[in-house]
Amino acid sequence: MAFLEKISAVDIMRKIMKLTHNAWVVILIWLFLICLPIGISKLIVFIANQSIPPSPAQPIAQQPARQIAERIATTTEEIISVIPAGTSTVLTASHWVPQTLNNCGPATTVMLLQHFGYAANQKTVRANLHKHSWDKNTHMYEIRDYLKDKYGISSKWMYNGTVDIVKTLLANGFYVMVEGWARPGEDVGHLSLIRGYDDGKKVFIADDSLLGIGVLYPYATFVEKQWKIFNYEYLPVYAPEQEPIVKKIIGADWDEQVMYQNAITRNQADAARHPHDPYPWFNIGTSYFGLGEYEKAKIAFETSRAIGWPSRMLWYQIQPIQNYNRLKEYKKALELIAVGLKNNESFAELYEERAIAYAGLGDAARAKDAAETAVRLAPESTSAKNLLLALQSPFQ
Repeated sequence: MAFLEKISAVDIMRKIMKLTHNAWVVILIWLFLICLPIGISKLIVFIANQSIPPSPAQPIAQQPARQIAERIATTTEEIISVIPAGTSTVLTASHWVPQTLNNCGPATTVMLLQHFGYAANQKTVRANLHKHSWDKNTHMYEIRDYLKDKYGISSKWMYNGTVDIVKTLLANGFYVMVEGWARPGEDVGHLSLIRGYDDGKKVFIADDSLLGIGVLYPYATFVEKQWKIFNYEYLPVYAPEQEPIVKKIIGADWDEQVMYQNAITRNQADAARHPHDPYPWFNIGTSYFGLGEYEKAKIAFETSRAIGWPSRMLWYQIQPIQNYNRLKEYKKALELIAVGLKNNESFAELYEERAIAYAGLGDAARAKDAAETAVRLAPESTSAKNLLLALQSPFQ
């Protein structure tokens, strides 16, 4: 053993030289002996690294977070595919549900539910949507809430709709509920279900609880003479998982603040073109009201009224009254409430506004009486019940 310990690498190389008599072989063996320990040490380190999990503090990915986020956003954008509107689309027709008196909202809702696999009953839906048997109107937000709470169906209550947006929604398979005058020039509010369009004929195709199945609405007439009156109000309806597609189709207007501002810009341009038309100014008012800019809304509403409202304008849209109450101009609110209740004395929401106005004027008895009427007409209304409860407390 002592002998072996005294043999150096040089001695080994001399002995190999004597045996081989070849310098190149000696050099190669020499290099092998030098590199072998280094290679073995690297191999050991590599194996060890494979058996130890990476530290959470040292992420494997070396890309900046911003690049990763951009890649994810791009991938998501690619997944949400929207079919462009072609020259025509017609969705499956409803089985016609002819409405009973003042029942376009429930009847149209029944037709809509057919396309989600539900055989609803007009009388039952009316009982859920109308506050009492004399209720003459169903608001679109009430239908939105009913679809969500009862059936788990999603929808988006919107203003500032356009022909192109509705066409694209239809092209992607979405039914769209709209509100406008029942007929051009007739001040009766009406809800109907748009299920198709034809650019060749320049018409929407609707299932209408008043007029029948497959009714044609000419684009120009419908937009200018019927839809405009309600600030181009619409309700696309869809399964919850389809919301990203609907959101992409609607675009920037999906944000409520942007939607109202875009509606203001659109209606201001329309008012400039048609200075004697009250509806663009009314729509400017409802949009400013939606933004909480009550002074601007007041100017717009008063300009619209000075041009001239039809007799039933406040049967369907009460924002001018609500706006006066927000501004604490209670006497003006009461004046408009009287107009709204003319021939429509069962309008529960107007009694709530009347109670607010009387309370603002310090008339506790009349405020309480109006609130009690609101609760009697709409016993399920949380807002009416809360208002009455507040007024039953010592009057402030």
